[in-house]
Amino acid sequence: RRTWPSVPPTEPLPSGARNEVFGYGDAGSGVRVARGVTAVSCVQVGLFRTIANTSACLRMLTAIVGMMSIVAWLPNADREPALSPAFCPAPDSIGVLVRFLDVGQGDAALVTSPAVRHVLIDGGPSGERIMRLLRALSIDSISLVVMSHNHADHIGGLPQVFGTIPVKYAMSNGVPSTSQVFKSLLDAIERNGTPLLRPEARTINVDDVRLTVLPPWEAARGQNDASVGIALAYGEFRALFTGDAETGALRRWTTAALIPHVAVLKVGHHGSRNGTTADLVLAANPALVVISVGASNTYGHPHAEALAAWAAPAKIS
Repeated sequence: RRTWPSVPPTEPLPSGARNEVFGYGDAGSGVRVARGVTAVSCVQVGLFRTIANTSACLRMLTAIVGMMSIVAWLPNADREPALSPAFCPAPDSIGVLVRFLDVGQGDAALVTSPAVRHVLIDGGPSGERIMRLLRALSIDSISLVVMSHNHADHIGGLPQVFGTIPVKYAMSNGVPSTSQVFKSLLDAIERNGTPLLRPEARTINVDDVRLTVLPPWEAARGQNDASVGIALAYGEFRALFTGDAETGALRRWTTAALIPHVAVLKVGHHGSRNGTTADLVLAANPALVVISVGASNTYGHPHAEALAAWAAPAKIS
């Protein structure tokens, strides 16, 4: 049985951890581009086709901070993904850059630090698609890959990522799956020589970007509620990624006061009604929420209840 590397909380991204991988044991958007609420950050919502009026988006975001949320969702295209125009300045001139990638019915977000070190949170369902986007962004190395949970719409693209790009560290929820894509992912991680970090309460520093790990819910009965959450902080800018966490995990995080006030929140479970709770909305109080869904998906995502909750949080009872 291979062990997890030991990484103390609040330490920088480790540089000398042993290449001991796994710990599983045996496994049988209306607003498309919006600059961050502070002057030092940029958020790019989807690598989509056309861009809303950027200056209007900025004015709207600034006006509504602390009062309500913009619900930014647009079905991801089923056709070839295309990069939107580069409205965001280069990351080394503004601070942290957060990109929500167009991967269809799935999730993938790319965080780039001021020193241009990259953190990938989930990889969508398609290796070809995520690699096309990463190549278009000239990503040739990744400091950390976070796999929120082991469903194919979040990890399906990652075997190809690990098979193509050097990845320094990875983190998963530690809950194995019997799926073939999960087995392929483990093989790819091992071939890459990437240590897999425990999803325990800790803060990982990537330059001045702080990633606080929200540990998986111990009582989870499935992959969704065992999602790893990530709270990002850079200066005054805050963002939150909840994977596909459902009501049980969300209740655990909010009860434990692990949910910070944020500027940007990636809504869990693709806008499913069970991926949003009243306590989450009130605790996070985001200015911008992002829902990643596939066009004409068979799940009916995003659900009307979730859209209503984020559009009018003050009305939630």
